Amino acid sequence: MNPDQQPLTKQDLREALDAALQPLIARQDAITHNLTDLRRELTQLLERIDNRTERTDISVSGLLMQAAGINKSLSGLERSESVTITQAAQQRAIDGLYAQLAELKRRLLPPQ
Repeated sequence: MNPDQQPLTKQDLREALDAALQPLIARQDAITHNLTDLRRELTQLLERIDNRTERTDISVSGLLMQAAGINKSLSGLERSESVTITQAAQQRAIDGLYAQLAELKRRLLPPQ
C-alpha cells in the first residue's frame, strides 16, 4: 500500500467483490437459461419419439394381425394343394388300372 492511499474499508471490499462477481452471476444466469431451453427441447423431442413409438407399435400390431391371416390362408391353400395332388395321384392310379383292365379285356375276349 502506498503511504498516500487510505486503507480499504469493508464497504470498499464489498463493492469490489460485488463488481468482480457480476460477470460470473451474468454467466451463471445465461447458463441456467440455456439449460432450461435445452431441457424444454429435450422434453419435446422425447415426447415426439414416444408418440412415434406408440404409432409404430400400433402399425406393427396391425401387421402381425395381417400376417396371422395370411399364414392361415396359406395353410388352407397348402391343404387344398395337398388334396389336389392326392386327387391327381388317385386319378392317375385309376387311369392306369383302367388301362390294365382294358388290356386284359382285349386279350381275354376275342374280337367279335
